[in-house]
Amino acid sequence: MKEGIIFHQKDEKKILFIINLKSGTEDLSDINERIANLIDYTCFEVEGVFTERRMHAYELAKQAVADGIDYVVAVGGDGTVNEVASALVHTQTIMGIVPVGSGNGLARHLRLPGDIDKAIEMINRRTIKYIDSVQVNQRYFFNIAGLGFDAHVASEFGKNGTRGIKGYRKIIAKEYFKFMPSNYEIFTPDENLSLSAFMICIANGKQW
Repeated sequence: MKEGIIFHQKDEKKILFIINLKSGTEDLSDINERIANLIDYTCFEVEGVFTERRMHAYELAKQAVADGIDYVVAVGGDGTVNEVASALVHTQTIMGIVPVGSGNGLARHLRLPGDIDKAIEMINRRTIKYIDSVQVNQRYFFNIAGLGFDAHVASEFGKNGTRGIKGYRKIIAKEYFKFMPSNYEIFTPDENLSLSAFMICIANGKQW
């Protein structure tokens, strides 16, 4: 499987697939062929690249904006989606998602197909939906951000290299009884709160 441009055909709208082969547990060895067979070449001029490291999807998406790419599709999990979406905020470039991760929270919230082929076929419809974004400590999120145990589990999941929902369950079982609540202060336009919490979640979507 070669990196860089994986298939290309002249057409009206440029679309770039940013593919994270390490997302989730599904075999993506044939992802090139599946995209090539299912994408509508009467709508798109198609390119694809593979990510090589953390934040590479963000860099590729930023470059796509600079290059005038019309659509950028994140093929990966929540991390890949977040990197791509963060690069596209407040631009004219449209994002698509082919969810292949362990959680796929934003894709589930948007009711996108969990099946790879159906997700690619949906892109052909070019239906656009606007969503909100949220910024915390100069970083964007689009579904859920967490403090406390929620954030701790996500951090440990990122470290141990285990993919899939079983990886989450293993970490939760290991960490739940030894994790201690923390004290928080919350300031809003209407009131200020001081509280102890096991975790606090900030929701832009409904998949947690």
